[in-house]
Amino acid sequence: MAAETSQNKKDLAHARTKTTFDVDDMTNYIYNGHANVENRRYIIDLIAREPIFQKDDWSWLNHTDAVKRGVAMSTRLAEIKMEHELNDLDFATIIEAVDDSLPILLHNGAFIPVINAQGSDEQVEKWVPLAEKYQIIGCYAQTELGHGSNISGLETTATFIRDTDEWEINSTSFTAAKWWIGGLGVMCTHAVVQAKLIIDGKDYGAHVFIVPIRSLEDHKPFPGVEVGDIGPKSYGGFSKMDNGFARFDKYRIPRENMLMRFSKVSRDGTYMKPPHAK
Repeated sequence: MAAETSQNKKDLAHARTKTTFDVDDMTNYIYNGHANVENRRYIIDLIAREPIFQKDDWSWLNHTDAVKRGVAMSTRLAEIKMEHELNDLDFATIIEAVDDSLPILLHNGAFIPVINAQGSDEQVEKWVPLAEKYQIIGCYAQTELGHGSNISGLETTATFIRDTDEWEINSTSFTAAKWWIGGLGVMCTHAVVQAKLIIDGKDYGAHVFIVPIRSLEDHKPFPGVEVGDIGPKSYGGFSKMDNGFARFDKYRIPRENMLMRFSKVSRDGTYMKPPHAK
């Protein structure tokens, strides 16, 4: 394999000698300047020398080993991001260079952005620093087994319990199981969950809730949460992603775990619709 890689590099170098334009000029043009090219090379070199990202055996991994590799790669990426204080753009460059779907993608690409977009200032201040330091790991749980990602067809409910100031998250049927959720299978500790908001029997439609899934002490699912891996997805195209499912059995979370930048629910159960509700 090493000999083959060496030969590939030689072939590539030879092909570049036949171009009718300057390769460096073209590279600088594509990436908007020499400084950006050098920064990109520096960022990519951070993983090029890491054995965990070598691809020699990827095609031979079974599902369990592929998911373990994906978790290990995600862990190392998080460490590199913090060790080198990479910004979001630099981290996106590394993800692009890895060129594989990993559990960490949904944490950085969906969990944190949803909280930033939908959470109140207080909620962003509480949850995002924990997520950015990887003290919690999150995913985005919208898709359900019975109807895919159709928001209007959601069966998972979040019912306000006025006596305890909590939401009761419940999978109302077998088909209400959250399904295909990347990062949920083995890795995540939290999820942003789309569920129908119910107050006094009235359905206010889909809203987003931060739902703790696994303990930060021993990583075991909390009572009332059934969660696990669903196996390979897309003919192995997401082999290192721990695609998972979750079902909730009248699982309670605090009222403040509903993301309330726009819609709000007060302590007495009053629903305040967003400014531009339809």
